[in-house]
Amino acid sequence: MSNRYDNDTILDLSDEVNANMILDLRSFYDVNGTLLNRFFRVFEILGIDDESLVHKALLDIYKNSPSYIGNAENDFDGDTNPIDLNEYSKIKIETYFYERLADVYTTFFACYYYLNEAPQITSGDLLFAIESIDLIYADLGRVYAHIMEKDTFIEKISKHNIHSLGGEGRAKKYSNIKNEIFKEWKLGAFHTYAECARRYSERHKLSTKTIENWLSKEFSKTKENV
Repeated sequence: MSNRYDNDTILDLSDEVNANMILDLRSFYDVNGTLLNRFFRVFEILGIDDESLVHKALLDIYKNSPSYIGNAENDFDGDTNPIDLNEYSKIKIETYFYERLADVYTTFFACYYYLNEAPQITSGDLLFAIESIDLIYADLGRVYAHIMEKDTFIEKISKHNIHSLGGEGRAKKYSNIKNEIFKEWKLGAFHTYAECARRYSERHKLSTKTIENWLSKEFSKTKENV
């Protein structure tokens, strides 16, 4: 996974067209948005509700894939040991589909980094983020279709409200957790986002990256004009 293109140029963020495109892309690659909710809904259907476990497992899959390139921009925390997610899943799926989910996950957060945290945004970053949209939806579609073919999925979904498939429930589920974390941060209980994330990651079975992104979005100053 790489967005390095020949003849990359740094974008002029004062240009209205560039600024609007970046705003739209930031909305798509939003850690509290619909896309990531739908992504984690896959694991809720599989019966895996430990986001920290999912985070570690998917990074391990990605780091062992041919597309992995060691890069400081891949801002993912910690080393991982091999984890077989099927051991934790109530619906068993083929390794290929976990590989597709790993690609979606790492691509999402790479785009998030380029659009929100990188020192500057280049034309290559913009093109990569745009081209990744169709690939992400295609991979998620393949995974959902594969899961729906499983007999265990039919049995599971017959016991639940079909409308819960959209992923909206994840945002509600974590609302109280976010409020708790934000309250502690405001009280000055932590010096860094990473310190706070480590404290609550294990308690709530979330990845440290998820919590750090919540804190960053809530308390960091946004980039001027975008």
